[in-house]
This record gives sequence, structure tokens and C-alpha cells, in this order.
Amino acid sequence: MMELRTAALVCLPTLVLAGCGAANSAGPSAPTEDPASESELVQLGFESLPSCGEVNLGLDGTLSDKIVDCMNAARGSEAGAQASVTNSTDEGDPITLYYRYEPGQSRLRIVEDTTADNYGPREWRLRTCPDAQSLTDPGQCDIETLASEPPAYEDL
Repeated sequence: MMELRTAALVCLPTLVLAGCGAANSAGPSAPTEDPASESELVQLGFESLPSCGEVNLGLDGTLSDKIVDCMNAARGSEAGAQASVTNSTDEGDPITLYYRYEPGQSRLRIVEDTTADNYGPREWRLRTCPDAQSLTDPGQCDIETLASEPPAYEDL
């Protein structure tokens, strides 16, 4: 039986996963193309990367070992990779986090898309985590706003 790991957002957008395996530099296992999310990231100036998968966790959900192991393998690999994780706000609006290891890099980059959040900042943010050991241990991250939109709600 495939083990599933529980995932929760802690101080958005740091995703905490339980029991992640050790990283290696062999590259992602069986990456696939992720054309839907790639188009928006490419427009923001990010290169297309092999995909370790997409998952929608809703308000609380699980993340498979396959995605975690694929991202661990991508850390420092020649090809790099990304995984797309969508969670919901309390109001049900989607927040998508793109966890990325650029080719040959060990730093974790987390691109956060909150543009569909009707009650929060509607923007794209980049967290660069140079000391990341894995998805479970991103270390200290620098935060930068890449693009923003006006809020969807009206002031009362």
C-alpha cells in the first residue's frame, strides 16, 4: 500500500509534509509535462520544468510519496522539476504553490499564486529558500512580489 503524507499550510505558503525522505541528485522520477500551470509561470519569466505532479489538497488533504520523492530527486539535478500544490482558503478560494528546483540548483523556489483569493492579496509571490534541505525543511526564505491585481471584493 502506498504511504500518503499529510500536508498542511503553516504561515502560508510554507507547506509542511510529514516524514519526507532524503534528497539525492539523480533527477525526478518519471516527470511529466504540466502545460496548464506552465503557461502562467512562463509569462512571469520562469522556464518550463519537468513536473513531479499536481495535487489539490482542498482544506486539508494528503500528498503522495511519489510527488515528494520526485521533488527530492530533483534537488540539485541537471533537469530540475516542479510540483503544483493547491490548497483552499477558509472561504474556498484556491491558493496554488509551485515548488521548484531549477536545473542544477539546490535552493527551493516557491511561486505562490493568490490571484483567485477574493479576500486576500491577489498577487504572485516568489519565496527563494537558499538553505532548503527539502520540501519539509525550506529554511529561511526571501519573499518578493512578482505581480499583483486589485482585490475582487468591494469595500463596504
